[in-house]
Amino acid sequence: MMAFLRSLQFRISWIYMVISFVTIGTYVEMYVDRLKVLSTMLARSPQTIKTLSSPTKEVKEEVEQMINNVLLSDSYIKSVVIIGKDGYVLSNEKELNMRRSSDMMNEPWYIAAINSTNPELTSARMQKFSMDSNLDESGN
Repeated sequence: MMAFLRSLQFRISWIYMVISFVTIGTYVEMYVDRLKVLSTMLARSPQTIKTLSSPTKEVKEEVEQMINNVLLSDSYIKSVVIIGKDGYVLSNEKELNMRRSSDMMNEPWYIAAINSTNPELTSARMQKFSMDSNLDESGN
């Protein structure tokens, strides 16, 4: 067994696994950073702020164009949803099925997103799969 641990094949395999793990972690970290930059750019855009405070058709079209540009810049991004504190939604999806409230800032997922440094998933993106069909609403 000791001879195997000292073999060149084992050492090369071990180094390859470590380098692969570090590379994958770096790529994931870079992609999350890219998502943070894109979301910050959309959220702090004067057009987005203006549309969420007083929506007009002209400014809304500008924000929708920015959303389309984000989608074109990364083929892995399938949907962009911007939600104002009063529940106003801007998205590339016209048939978005999402529960809204009059005060989105008090929603648990919104509070979690504000307190987190990572992107937050909402129930609007969750789907039921066949293996979940035996579970009731409480998850049991």
